Order: sequence, then C-alpha cells, then structure tokens
Amino acid sequence: MASFAGLAWTSFRGFRELGWFAVLGVAGALVASLFLLPDLLPRRSRIQPVSAGLANVLGPWLVAMRSKRKVLAVAPVAILVVAAFALPKLEWNDDLSRISSPDPVLQAEDNRVRERVSNFDPGRFVIAAGDDDAAMLEHNEQVHARLTELIGAGKLDGMRSLHALLWPAALQRRNLDVLRASADLPQRLDAAFTREGFRPGTFAPFFDALASPPPPLDLATLRASALGPIASSLVLNLGDRVAAITYLRGVRDVDAVRAALDDLPDVTFFEQRTFLNEIFAHFRNQTLRLVVAGTFLVCALLLVRYCHWRSATAAFLPALLVPVVLLSGFALAGVQTNLLHAVSLLMVMGMGVDYGIFIVDCAREDEEEVGATLVSCLLCCLTTILSFGTLAISSQPPLRAIGITTGAGVALSLVLAPISLLLLKVKQRV
Repeated sequence: MASFAGLAWTSFRGFRELGWFAVLGVAGALVASLFLLPDLLPRRSRIQPVSAGLANVLGPWLVAMRSKRKVLAVAPVAILVVAAFALPKLEWNDDLSRISSPDPVLQAEDNRVRERVSNFDPGRFVIAAGDDDAAMLEHNEQVHARLTELIGAGKLDGMRSLHALLWPAALQRRNLDVLRASADLPQRLDAAFTREGFRPGTFAPFFDALASPPPPLDLATLRASALGPIASSLVLNLGDRVAAITYLRGVRDVDAVRAALDDLPDVTFFEQRTFLNEIFAHFRNQTLRLVVAGTFLVCALLLVRYCHWRSATAAFLPALLVPVVLLSGFALAGVQTNLLHAVSLLMVMGMGVDYGIFIVDCAREDEEEVGATLVSCLLCCLTTILSFGTLAISSQPPLRAIGITTGAGVALSLVLAPISLLLLKVKQRV
C-alpha cells in the first residue's frame, strides 16, 4: 500500500486513479483476509502432496543457505557490476508515437478522410496573440511573412492564415497610399482592361472608392460579413486578449519553423507531438521520484515493524535490487524504456517487498515452517505472473511494457528473496 500510495500522489490522471484503486483494493483484501476468510476455511485441511513435496525441498534448501553467505553475496555483487556497465546505456523514450501502435487500417482511413476534408496538420499551428485586434493583426502579419519565406525555401508546403482575409490597418493604409500615388492609374487600368475585352468604365466604382476610401477593414466588420464564419475559425478570444491561428500544411522542417518564429513577440509555434512528449517526460520523471519516495516510506514502515535496521534492510534489499536488474536487462537488450516501465517498477517494488518480508519472518523457523512459507510465496508469485505477466503477450506496446516489467519483476523478487539472509545475524530474532 505504501508504494501504491506514491502512485496516487501523481497528477497524471489514470495513474492517480490506479494508485487509489490499488490502495483501497489492497486494504479491502486485508480486511477480508483478517475478518472474513478465517470463517470460510475448513476446520481440517489436508496438505496436498505437491505442496508437501515442494515444502520438503524448499525448506531445507533455504535453511542451508543461512550459512552460505559467500554464495548469497555473489548475486548482489554481480548485479551491481553489470548495472555499472549497463545502466549508462539505458535510453528513455518519451515519444508517444513510438509507444502506441495504431491500427493500420484505421490509420489509413483517417489519412484518407483528412485528405478529402482538410490536408492541414491539426497538430501543428501558429498562434499570434495581442492585447487588441490591431496588435494581433500586426503579429499575424509578421508570422505570415516568415512562413512565406519558409514556403519559398521548400521547408513548408502551405498555410491557412487570417492574412488572406484581413490585413493590419497600417498595411491597408500603405497599400492605399501606393495606389493613390499614381495620378493616371484609373486611365491606365481602364485602358488595359478595355484592350482585354472589358467594357470601358467597368471599374469606375473602384476608382470612386479609391478617391473617397472607406475606413480600413477591421475584425468586427469582417466577422459581421458573409466571411464571418471563416474568419471566426481563425481567431481565438483569450479573455482580455485575442489571437489568430495559422494552420500549417506539409511541415518539412519543424526546427526551421520554430527558429523562424522564435524571436517574434507573442507568437507561439504549437507542435502537438513535442508538447505531449514533454508532458510524458515530466510525468515519467515525477513517477521516478515517487518510486524514491515510496522506497523511503516502505523503509520507514519496515523499521517500525522490525525495530532493527538490519532486519528492515534485509526485508527490503531484494525489492531494491529488482529495478536494477530490470533496467540493466532493458539496457543490454536495447529496449527503450518509458513512463509505463517506470510505473510498473513502482508496482513491482510494492508487491516484491512481500517476499523479502516473508524470508525475514521465517528465517528462524524450522524446515517445515520455512518450506510452507516458501510454497505460499511461490504460489503468490505464480498467480501474480499469470495476472500481470500475460499482458506481455499483448500486441499493444503499452500493455506489453507493463506485462514484461511486472511479470519479470515479480519473478525476480521471489528469486532474489534469499539474499535477505545476507543481512541477518545467525542468532538474530526478528
């Protein structure tokens, strides 16, 4: 419960619920075992031959290991030596696209629909914000200019911007001044279009508007027009601020886009994949810290239980070695670990410490009692492997990561449990 309580502290939804569910579930199982199970057991039970045979083998073996400390010491020393070589090679993978495995058929259908509806990447866009509409339009104009350069350089295929509908008022005035600077523009333009077959005077209303222009087009007027729905889809109201969204198509170089926009004020390039990966990495680091916090909490509980540092450390030593073995194995096998491996390690340490406790508690018993305890440990280990370990054969990488880590971790917890005898004195009572 102490280890799972650490998981319940995380702010990552899903894992937090998992931690609380585990804590309450274990507490409920404990209450049922203490107050309900005894009345359900038969008054007389016959020991199964298989269990008796295993007890007769395991009991004498563990009793004999009490005096073979040098043999027991080989395991932790070997683990630490291998870990010193392997752990520096361990790679953490926080890329969600590599962790998940979407169905190829559904992925192809999704791509087909996107090509027909919209070929813009919904996970990549630029946000240009401002304190008012004028500031937002100025920032959006700067974004459009930078992205246009990237399109010319072949690093971006296209964009959908508010620039196509609305320019800053200052830019509108400059363009108007350029048009009005040429006194003979109406005559030249009318002559050019007449030569192409247009009726003379067709653009007279345009020239009249040029002589007495309306005020620059603003966002409120645009939204009130027939183009309002299109413009509104590109504008966000952020309380006392406003922002324009520019959707991107065919981003060839993400770093180039980020570098081109990095120095612009109130401009943010949002890349969903990077954003989610950073969140994933944050929760992974938080989970590893919770593993450390859970470790200290379990150690404190063991110290309260045994009132002796040697017995408490002996009970927890195998559970401490299991993550080292697992991570070293992943590193040597070239497996990239992720958040799910970290969460699974937390669960393994919570469940695996039980075997060390059983070894310490039965270390002073006779062979018969020791054998019965080890058979119970073996049965618990097998049931846990069958429940968690079967996830290892899943075709989904997240479930497979949980299954491999928990299955192998629980098995190692049982195998390494005799190492607890290293720290127990021959005459020590626990």
